[in-house]
Amino acid sequence: MSYTELTHALAACESMLSASECHGLLCASVCVGGDKRQLMALYTKPDAHLQTQTSMALFLEHFATSETQLLAGDFGFQLLLPEDTQPLSVRAQAFSFWCGGFIQGVKAGKMPQTLSADTQALLNDIKEFSTLDYDAVKPTSKNEKALLELQEYTRLAVVQICLEMQHLNPVRDHQLQEQTHDNNR
Repeated sequence: MSYTELTHALAACESMLSASECHGLLCASVCVGGDKRQLMALYTKPDAHLQTQTSMALFLEHFATSETQLLAGDFGFQLLLPEDTQPLSVRAQAFSFWCGGFIQGVKAGKMPQTLSADTQALLNDIKEFSTLDYDAVKPTSKNEKALLELQEYTRLAVVQICLEMQHLNPVRDHQLQEQTHDNNR
C-alpha cells in the first residue's frame, strides 16, 4: 500500500491521523506489543461506516507487511512517507508526523521497565525529530540530503528498538512470532 492509498483508506475511516502518523503509531505498536485494531479504533470516528471495514482491511494488510519486516530484523523495514516527487516541506512534515506517531505508540504501549541507554537515546532522537520545524525547511540539496539521512537513521533506529524490546520480553516475542506466522497464512 502506498502513502496515497493509506491516506485514502484513513479518510474513508474518518481517521484523525495522517498516513505517516498512523504508520508510525502502528509500527510502535509492533515494537511494544499493542493491539493494532484497538489503536485504530481510538483514532477513527465510531459512526464511520460503509467503507470502514474495507479500508481497515487494506491498511491492516499493509501493517502486517511492516510487522513482518520489523520482526525479521533484517533492515528491510521502510517508513511510510510521501513520494520523493512531493515538495521537501511536505515530506519533512510527514516525517515529523511519523516520528510523533511512533512516540505516541510507544507511550501507549507496554514498555519494558529497563531499556538500554542506546535505546533510550534512539527514542529521544525520534522524539526530537517529531518537533522538526518543517515549515522552515527550504528546498535545497543540503536540506534534501539532511532529511534523507534523518529518515534512514530513524528507520534503522526503529528496527533496533523493536529488536531490543523483543529480547526484553520473551513472552511477547513468542506472541509476535505466532502473529507473524498467522499473518503469513
